[in-house]
Amino acid sequence: MNKRTQLRAGMIVTTTLITIFICMVFYCVVVVSRSYKQQKISEKMAELSFQLSLLQSEFVQFSGERPKSQWASVYASLQIILDDYPRSELSQTQELLFKEIREATMQQKNLFEELVRNVDEGGNATIIRELNNQLSVIAQTGTTNALELAELGRQQAEHATRWLSFVIVVLGLLVLGVSVGSYLLSDAIASSLLSATLFLDAIIENIPHMIFLKDAKELRFVRFNRAGEKLLGYDRKDLIGKNDYDFFPKGQADAFTQKDHKVLQSGKLTDIPCEAIDTRENGKRFLHTKKIAIRDAEGKPQFLLGISEDITERMVQEEDLRKYKQAVMSSSDGIIITDPQSIILFVNPAWTHLNGYCAAEVVGKSVSILKTEKTSQKIYANLRKAMHVGEAFHSDDFVNRRKDGSEYNADLTIYPVRKEEEEEEEVLYWVGILADVTSRKTSETAKTEFISLASHQLR
Repeated sequence: MNKRTQLRAGMIVTTTLITIFICMVFYCVVVVSRSYKQQKISEKMAELSFQLSLLQSEFVQFSGERPKSQWASVYASLQIILDDYPRSELSQTQELLFKEIREATMQQKNLFEELVRNVDEGGNATIIRELNNQLSVIAQTGTTNALELAELGRQQAEHATRWLSFVIVVLGLLVLGVSVGSYLLSDAIASSLLSATLFLDAIIENIPHMIFLKDAKELRFVRFNRAGEKLLGYDRKDLIGKNDYDFFPKGQADAFTQKDHKVLQSGKLTDIPCEAIDTRENGKRFLHTKKIAIRDAEGKPQFLLGISEDITERMVQEEDLRKYKQAVMSSSDGIIITDPQSIILFVNPAWTHLNGYCAAEVVGKSVSILKTEKTSQKIYANLRKAMHVGEAFHSDDFVNRRKDGSEYNADLTIYPVRKEEEEEEEVLYWVGILADVTSRKTSETAKTEFISLASHQLR
């Protein structure tokens, strides 16, 4: 077998491997997408199962048609999710959990119908209490199984994501191997592989992360893709043949060079979760970078391959969330978040201090636990009207009751939360800001009584 035939056979094998790894990339993407979808749907099942438990308890306490109709509506939503759940490629454990959730849901329906019949017919209190307890246990089991199913979906997605990263790195190595190989081939062989090289180049150019290749001897750039040009703000003709010291501050260049030498020495894939880089047009950016040494047949490092993802926006969002959470948790005003049905989802420390409850006691319950008869029905009517049309509301004439039974004058402001891009869509959450204004109200009352008394004396 002559050299030309050997090279042609090698390129055929390499191209076949590239095709296989491209298929693996698409498969990993499909698995990641399906697993995250299963996770989100499982979390929704857990939420609906928990809501069924709350509505069942509300029906036992207050009876009436509202909790009964709401329970039926939530159960219908849960049944639709169960019927449409993507069950393809479920593991044995996931399939078992799904069957247990479906069975628990059917048991909930049968027991709730029996509970409704006993309550409506004024049945024995012991039987009603036993049915309520059985429903609570089944709902808890369904919620726990749904959360466990969601966790398995998350783990499956993370596993597929790790495989996706590995496959992309190997694919990049194969693509770059073909590129370097085409440079070393004779003109005749290179022309026969031109179309394949162009195809592989197109893959590198369209990968959304920066891909670069350095020679192992002087760590000078020999390859850059389009995403790298855009990120750094330089044309590749200005990058090729240069090293880090030509573009970055000495401190950064020293750090990059030191890490490159360690990668070349270790020969292992190195993951750098976060590193700062000063760019020409985009200012300081933060990158998640993976590097690996490319070795020749004798095991000597010839090139260093790097793949960098710009994670600046993600870090900014995470920092904003941290600041928002710190502000909410540090606020001296009580802050509460509820769903559209006024079920409590979150309270900050100031709210728990003001009302005497701990967060675990109120999450999942209605805000009506604070309600007293001393608050005007007109105020409640105006509050319901504002929530119905999705508008903000404020009043300082509420009288609330704490856990210990004591009462206080409250100033309450609520705001609707919608998706940013959907101003007119339904409300996702309500945020309330609550303050104790008892001292101010007492002072105002005393002032009013003094003026009234003075006026009477002057007559």
